[in-house]
Amino acid sequence: MTRFPRVRGISGEKGATLLEFAFVSILFMMLTAGMMELARGVWIYNSVSHAAREGCRYAIVNGGESGHIKTDTQISDYVQTRIPFDVDVTTTWADVAKTPGTVVTVTVDFEFEPVIAFFPGIPLTSTSQMVISY
Repeated sequence: MTRFPRVRGISGEKGATLLEFAFVSILFMMLTAGMMELARGVWIYNSVSHAAREGCRYAIVNGGESGHIKTDTQISDYVQTRIPFDVDVTTTWADVAKTPGTVVTVTVDFEFEPVIAFFPGIPLTSTSQMVISY
């Protein structure tokens, strides 16, 4: 049977591997947390955009000739039920009578607060504009 010689480390490097692991693991955890926070921000922005489009669609099918005219408050309440967090909704009508062929604009605002404490809040705004159908 052949025996392989033992490899002995240099006497001054006993804790080097542990120290290197500590540095690399801290950087890895910070990078992972940053990527998760970025993904969360993109998800929230996508949700805000979708809420603005949904509110605008709700407004265009409930115009002046639909028989079910909706107010700004009703559109805001509808958008609030479509999104899992509290947003500010602003509805702007090009025509007060809400006649078909005119434009309605729905703007949704949200203040994104990152979980990582040392980043400031980021305002997210999405606007959707469509022509009233009914």
